[in-house]
Amino acid sequence: MLRIPHKLKIAGALALLYFSWGSSYIANHFAIEDMPPFMMTGARMLIASALMWGLSVLQRDRSRPAFADLWRHFVAAGPLIVFGSGLLAKSQETVSSSTAAIVLGTTPAWLLLGGWLARRLPRPSVWQASGLLLGFLGLAIIARQTRAGTAGGYPLGLWYLLACTAIWVVGTLYYHAFPNPLSTVRSTGLLFFFGGGQMLVLGLLIGEGARIDLAGVGPAAWMGFAGLVLGASLGGFTSYFWLLRHSTPAIAISYEYVVPVIGLLLGWSLADEPLTAPILVACALTVLGAFFIMKPAKPDGHSPVADATPPP
Repeated sequence: MLRIPHKLKIAGALALLYFSWGSSYIANHFAIEDMPPFMMTGARMLIASALMWGLSVLQRDRSRPAFADLWRHFVAAGPLIVFGSGLLAKSQETVSSSTAAIVLGTTPAWLLLGGWLARRLPRPSVWQASGLLLGFLGLAIIARQTRAGTAGGYPLGLWYLLACTAIWVVGTLYYHAFPNPLSTVRSTGLLFFFGGGQMLVLGLLIGEGARIDLAGVGPAAWMGFAGLVLGASLGGFTSYFWLLRHSTPAIAISYEYVVPVIGLLLGWSLADEPLTAPILVACALTVLGAFFIMKPAKPDGHSPVADATPPP
């Protein structure tokens, strides 16, 4: 029987992880062309939830949620899933996938700052403070670039992205504040389930139900939707979980340095989004800032920020 070297397995898992999450922005771009964002993301999350729980059954996972666990996941699903994924898709109605990838690339900076202010993370080191400065400088550049291409100020989507990132940090801190007896796969499946349901309700309340026309959904939109379900949700998360078990946290969270670059390149190559010097500089600063912030501070390869971060 052919034995695959462990390093090759890690390389394959990383490649799948990088592409799955890096392509989520361009997948959103195509999916929301013919589907309303909250309804689309809600449906995607419910399908992904079923797939995640099916995976847990195959893994013979016997963890069972109590009522308190269900309630905590229901609450956490709001900031982590509705804002983290639903508002992201909504923002891409008015901003490019490249912009979304770069702004979301500053998430480690927001998490470090929020965790420190909430006294959940230690005081930033010199390296991390440098990463904060670089990350927010990249954010300022991309905001200026976005405003320059919009008449009348910043597009609403940029404010949605900032809200998405900041509220996701609040959800992250809450998620790590309660005891969780469930496996990572089942916990994520519950977040997907509750978040997906909340987004469908929200979509109906704001009138997205009237915009649903399955007969009018084109092939590109269906491909984007399938990519979000199979790639961003199932492929990305399973790769991430496997890497956490079979490599170091530093390797598993290395997606933070790669995903913005992939998102930028895919937006340029598949959606004809501009690739200007300011955008490239903003991306470089964001990636470098994330590297400094997520840099392991312990000999075992752990980073305080990475340890505080649930799967995205």
